[in-house]
Amino acid sequence: MKNKGLVIFFAVVFVLTCIYQLSFTWMARSFEAKAKTFATKNGVYDADKYRTYVDSLGRKPLLDIFIAKKDYFQCKDAELKLGLDLQGGMNVVLEVNKGEVVRTLAGPNSKDKDLNKAIEMAQSDYQKNGGDFIDIFVKNFKETAPTRTLLSLFSNKDNKRLTMSSSENEVISYLKNELNDKADNTRQVIEARLNAGNISQPTIQEMEGGRISVELPGVDNPKRIRTLLEQSARLEFWEVYGNNPKNRFEGYTRIYTPMNNAYAQKLKMNKGLNADDSAKLKTILAIADSTDRDSAKKAFDKEQTAKDSSKYPFAEAGLVPMQDNKGNIAESGVLAMAAKESITKINKMLEDEAVKKVLPKDVKFAWSAKAESEERPIYYLYALKSTKDEKAAMGSGEENIIADAFATNNQNTGQVEVSMSMTQTATRDWKNLTKKAAINNDFIAIVLDNKVFSAPRVNEEIPSGNSSISGSFSVEEATDLANVLKAGKLPAPANIVAEDVVGPTLGQESIRMGMNSMFVGFFVVLVLMLLYYNRGGAIATIAVFANLFFLIGILASYGAALTLPGIAGIVLTIGMAVDANVLIYERIKEELRKGMVLKTSVKQGFSAALSSIIDGNLTTLIAAIIMTFVGAGPVYGFAITLIIGIITSLFTSIFITRLLIERRLNKGKSVSFSNKFSENLLINANFDFITKRKRYYLLSASVIIIGFAVLISKGGLSTGIDFKGGYGYQMQLEKGVAAEAIKATLDKNLSGSSNEVKTIGTEGRYKIVTTYRINEANMSADSIEDDVIKALAPYKATKASILSSSEVGPTIAQNIRTKSMWVVIVSIIAIFIYIFIRFKNFGFSVGAIIALIHDVLMVFAIFALLDGIVPFALEIDQNFIGAILTIIGYSINDTVVIFDRIRENFTEYRSETDKGKLINIAINQTLSRTIMTSVTVFVVVLVLLLFGGAALKGFSLALLIGVVMGSYSTIFIASPIVLDLFKKDKSILK
Repeated sequence: MKNKGLVIFFAVVFVLTCIYQLSFTWMARSFEAKAKTFATKNGVYDADKYRTYVDSLGRKPLLDIFIAKKDYFQCKDAELKLGLDLQGGMNVVLEVNKGEVVRTLAGPNSKDKDLNKAIEMAQSDYQKNGGDFIDIFVKNFKETAPTRTLLSLFSNKDNKRLTMSSSENEVISYLKNELNDKADNTRQVIEARLNAGNISQPTIQEMEGGRISVELPGVDNPKRIRTLLEQSARLEFWEVYGNNPKNRFEGYTRIYTPMNNAYAQKLKMNKGLNADDSAKLKTILAIADSTDRDSAKKAFDKEQTAKDSSKYPFAEAGLVPMQDNKGNIAESGVLAMAAKESITKINKMLEDEAVKKVLPKDVKFAWSAKAESEERPIYYLYALKSTKDEKAAMGSGEENIIADAFATNNQNTGQVEVSMSMTQTATRDWKNLTKKAAINNDFIAIVLDNKVFSAPRVNEEIPSGNSSISGSFSVEEATDLANVLKAGKLPAPANIVAEDVVGPTLGQESIRMGMNSMFVGFFVVLVLMLLYYNRGGAIATIAVFANLFFLIGILASYGAALTLPGIAGIVLTIGMAVDANVLIYERIKEELRKGMVLKTSVKQGFSAALSSIIDGNLTTLIAAIIMTFVGAGPVYGFAITLIIGIITSLFTSIFITRLLIERRLNKGKSVSFSNKFSENLLINANFDFITKRKRYYLLSASVIIIGFAVLISKGGLSTGIDFKGGYGYQMQLEKGVAAEAIKATLDKNLSGSSNEVKTIGTEGRYKIVTTYRINEANMSADSIEDDVIKALAPYKATKASILSSSEVGPTIAQNIRTKSMWVVIVSIIAIFIYIFIRFKNFGFSVGAIIALIHDVLMVFAIFALLDGIVPFALEIDQNFIGAILTIIGYSINDTVVIFDRIRENFTEYRSETDKGKLINIAINQTLSRTIMTSVTVFVVVLVLLLFGGAALKGFSLALLIGVVMGSYSTIFIASPIVLDLFKKDKSILK
């Protein structure tokens, strides 16, 4: 072998680098094991002791050599990272509220009717179809106001970026740039918040479309994280229509009483019956006897009169003013109070035009951030007083007004609060504001993200710029809020549009299943290679082990996280890595049968197999690279592992295997490439695959037609949550409960939702997907989770029942569907182009693509036939798309090997006119390799199906079908198609 020294050098460098990188993992895990031992006494684990051990010893060097000195925390950062599905944690995708960004950029025109209508239409279109939000907004604005220009909205005194001569394209470019800047600034603020909150190993990435991906391993409090990420931290200080003698109780006299009177007058003037009242009257008259109808009608009319003549409709709706012990209006910044269940109705009444007309123009209503207490779930309503430009007295600008903030205990009450000190400019404004309020002992409301935390009375001017926020905080809540305030407000509102939460129990289970599948897969390959290739098989197994070592070492060096789909990629790499060795060994055996000596046979075997190895792996690599564009989810982890595995397997199979074989031969030792039973197996195979090709065409067509007929009759295969959007939960409930019963309960208790329930894995474990309130803006995942648990109360569901959860908004789902469709199309086109360039022949390209389309259709058809038969869910999701792309790569790998041999035969036997005969010979010549590779990969994927865990069942089954179909189509579809094309056009195979 040429350049043997260079190969050895690179191999040694690879080994040392991988050992160095993986040593950090070993040292970090060893340290953690000692910490856990220290923190465990009599079988009881103490988390505080664990943290004490880590804090006290974590900065001492674990590694101290001449090239590096690293402590525990540095080793932890450099260790092989585990994905959320293996260690538990949370993955969140946030999206900047694009409509609010556009509205803010309009400045003084933010309330323009045409602007807001266009934003509303754009948000609806964007949610349904995805795309570029600014382009969608511009289109809708032109339809809404065809005679107006964009410049009329966004060119104002506050905007120095646009002038009166700016073109429409410049305005559009300005909007897109601003939106991108807001997303970038939002990422920076979120990163600062997470770092301040001591969240370990966060991974934050900007995605396309103004989205931000945040991965947080080991997180066990999702509610806290949602608050940290979504809280805008827009801190404002408002003057208040409060109640005290100096302002003549203006909250009650100017706000509460007039709005009651106005709504009462409206009810009195509205003599007609609403829909609910009409329905009620019809019911009364229907059930009353003929003699009782008049009296029933009179009773109803009396009720309506009493209702219409109510003087205090807001009080009857549940909104009552604050009163002291004597029943008088209390001196307070609170206008009134109400129970949580009354708030929606009260808000609707406050928006009534009749009410708005009698209230001051500067009033704005806001509710308290928290209920009075858990025992008394009452919320307070405040009447805030805005400035002339309809803003807060302080804090409405873009600049941050807080210089420092920290959690502390109030000296008088002992309650936890957040103490704040303001910036120099804000201190001056605060001094002026408190000076004005102190004249009448008025109240100032401290408002965070439109929720009032407190409204203390101001008795004197405060020149120091100090203030505090109180609100029944826990120490952790107060600390987080202080950190959020210090990190600064989000430059634009950001909402969670997709979320995955995996509990630690499920993570440990995934690790166990993933490692089992990897070890069993490796053992199966070892046995198969030894049985079929004898000592050559043992050498190939060493190369596969080296491949695994390099793969995991590179993953650690690259900083990529090992996920459950990543383990699936490793398992598949084990099977596919064998293929290169099989190609080489089959070529060596051919040379030996020609009578060549072993050394020459080895040299010729490696040389002859190189073209097929490169072609096969490059086509799989193309599919894997395209797979990375599906997204940053499970498919991405699988694709990255597969890409690294392909590259390392090329190195180990071509160079390491040859190095080991030649080293043995140079020592005068022999290497056997077969056992007795495999020595002459399929040597003189002469099966007629070509003559009967139309039967195979008919067989494939029949299966596809039957499968798709079943598919249509079922209304299609169900789609995963990432394709349709919704909330997904993996839950452990009572054993022996039918999935249909759980679905019926959800349908009954979650109104207006579409629900799916499927059993997975162990008994009592279910996968639940619901679309409940998914299209409602700013809907809290915590609220949905609470409603689902409440709905499943008959099955004793609790928070602990949820092993993992996920959320995918409709916009994200649409984006994933579109992207998935395109990556499949692009991968097929890319492979067509590669085959055409490589073989310089249209016939080979067409044959390969028809075989690929055949394989994809067969997977769909067989999936449809097996749906409802196999004991696990079959869904179209990102994992399924990943399986399809892998099948495309594997199938074309198989096809290219035979095409290479066909091309070789055409070159060697140019005078042979019967091309069908040459094609048939090529298929038979490679039959041993085709079967051996297929069996190896099939068994490895079968291991994945059996041991890989519930999350990979559908993925593994699709791969299993694909492996069989890939081998079948290579022999019975792709090669015969090439011949049929030749018969129509003789120039195709020239």
